Amino acid sequence: KMTEPSIRDFVGTMTKSHSKIQYGIVISSRGFTPDSKKFIEETVISKNNAIKEIFCFDIEFITELMIKHKIGLISEKIHSGLFIDEDWLEEIKFFDS
Repeated sequence: KMTEPSIRDFVGTMTKSHSKIQYGIVISSRGFTPDSKKFIEETVISKNNAIKEIFCFDIEFITELMIKHKIGLISEKIHSGLFIDEDWLEEIKFFDS
């Protein structure tokens, strides 16, 4: 997950030497820690920089883009007569817990 120190570095880069950068985008496939989200909120609220917004996107955003643009997906057809093995599916659910 994206941690506060990583976000702090990102913000530091945005605000370096009289930068007028107002918007940032951070994409993390594993999400964001609560501390990193809090730091982003505090940074945007602060009057000490020019930052107006930092957009944060996670795996849901990446997945939506993949589906929308059909990137990294293959089409599969299920033939009639083939059914999902319910026992196998339950085993997978058991290991996921």
